[in-house]
Amino acid sequence: MEDFRKFLLKELAIQLRNRGFVFAEPDLDGISAFDIAARREEDKFLIKILYNIETMRDEGARDLMNVSKILGCVAIIIGSRASNGSLEDGISILQARSANNDLRDLY
Repeated sequence: MEDFRKFLLKELAIQLRNRGFVFAEPDLDGISAFDIAARREEDKFLIKILYNIETMRDEGARDLMNVSKILGCVAIIIGSRASNGSLEDGISILQARSANNDLRDLY
């Protein structure tokens, strides 16, 4: 799983560079709120990479959202699996927390 994460980080860095993004990787072995900060003109992203997107803890998600809000970035989580199996290519899942803390999945 860690090999997948490192592979995906490397591939993402190549794609970002090819698309004209300037980016930084904190290189903290996944223990930070995000793995890559990327910017191109006014587009700013904080990206977290996980093998299984369901392993993102509430605290980590809150940290990612707080940092992205402070910096005016869009937070993105990239992964290969969810608890029910592999994610399909081209599928985006938006998870939002409502005021009463219920998790809603919007596809």
